[in-house]
Amino acid sequence: MNTLSFTPIQKRDFSLNINLNASKNWNKGGETKIDRNTAMYLRGGSTQILKEGYPLSAFWSYSFAGLDGSNGKPMFNYVEVPDEEKSKSIDPTTYLVYSGETEPYFTGGLGFSFRYKSLSLNTSFSLLLGSKNACRHLTVIFKEAAV
Repeated sequence: MNTLSFTPIQKRDFSLNINLNASKNWNKGGETKIDRNTAMYLRGGSTQILKEGYPLSAFWSYSFAGLDGSNGKPMFNYVEVPDEEKSKSIDPTTYLVYSGETEPYFTGGLGFSFRYKSLSLNTSFSLLLGSKNACRHLTVIFKEAAV
């Protein structure tokens, strides 16, 4: 993380202070030896590498098949495959789609402090780039979509 703070204006009754900060996350996973299942890929992980070469916080999703023409509900590929037909030796990423990472690759902030005599005003802004949210209620959505 890098931080820069400076005061471009400082008078007896008036001052302005500006703060900037930035951080970059280089996040690529190495080799993994854990047993993985489909649910782990759908959830994503920030404590374990799911697939070599992908970020630590990577997650996958079922591919979107379109909307059902009769009721407008979303349809997804490979959701209805019974668990007993899924082989443990098949890599779930062969039928799931990489959807991104849950942690941002860049964070930054900007803050201003303004003072006039004894009155102070402080503001701060933050920026997060690259993170995505996975729907945590997938089983409910997929069950409703299949009905």
